[in-house]
Amino acid sequence: MQEREDRQERSLGLKMTVLLSVVSILIRIARVRQLANITPLGALSTFGGSRLRSWYAFAVPIAVMATSDWLLNRIYGDNPFNKFVYLCYYLNVLWGWLFLKKIDTLRVGGVALLSAVQFFLITNFGVWVGSHGLPAQYANSLAGLMECYAAGIPFFFRTLLGDLTFSALFFGLYAWAARVQRETTRETA
Repeated sequence: MQEREDRQERSLGLKMTVLLSVVSILIRIARVRQLANITPLGALSTFGGSRLRSWYAFAVPIAVMATSDWLLNRIYGDNPFNKFVYLCYYLNVLWGWLFLKKIDTLRVGGVALLSAVQFFLITNFGVWVGSHGLPAQYANSLAGLMECYAAGIPFFFRTLLGDLTFSALFFGLYAWAARVQRETTRETA
């Protein structure tokens, strides 16, 4: 009985991940400037890490990023492929795998916070590293790095808002769907 429920929950996790991936791509390519950095990708990565097995968990955010990056390039001419951003989503999968096998509000919120902080630190470091030699560059010093982090603070709050909101939505929907599925299974058994 427990094995059957586990299999059903894995199947539900996979189905929801596919649906959430499509929604994430659509939200990302909508490109609403007022919502810059408020994206579902951090939450999708941690959700996939917590619900999917093996390499699938890593493939999902990369596939969503690659697809939406390609579409952003084709539609708007953007060149958004950024190794620092991809690294962050890989780490989010790891956080989901390590900390979210059991879902509760505190864990999901804590991982969303961890996700936003590591995204801020890693991507702004990437901006600082990539700015050397550019006209509007940050100085190649600790002061330049701190200036880069200070300039990124408004984006941090947007990332945090996106990670918290979409994590609550994704994990909340999953918990609700899993409960409905269990109740339906019990009624038919």
